[in-house]
Amino acid sequence: MFDIFFTYFFPSLLIAGTLLLGYKEVRNHLHLKAQDRIPPWANKRLTRRVVGLAIMLVIGIMIFVGVSFLQSSKLSVYYWLVCLFLVVCVLVLALWDAICEIRIIKEYVDDFHNTELQNLKNKFKIYHN
Repeated sequence: MFDIFFTYFFPSLLIAGTLLLGYKEVRNHLHLKAQDRIPPWANKRLTRRVVGLAIMLVIGIMIFVGVSFLQSSKLSVYYWLVCLFLVVCVLVLALWDAICEIRIIKEYVDDFHNTELQNLKNKFKIYHN
């Protein structure tokens, strides 16, 4: 049972999830592009996420191939080290993407806060003049 999970179910789930997330990201980007509402950070975001999804797709295929066909040997150690390296790369890329998204949200909140403060100052001037 455990062998079947790692041989077929987990890699299939990883590959299917990766393809669905990639479809969602590209569809969202094309939707914004069709409406001419692409923010300046959208292209970099799409690039980061598509690269991460491509690496995840490779990891899913490597897990399937490694568990299904790779025999225990010295070569398999290097194979799994490469797979582990790709996992670390995806984690670093995900953290980088999260930090970039937090910066974007912070800029948006700061801009919104500044405009609201300016609106309140203008209203206060109108009422007291």
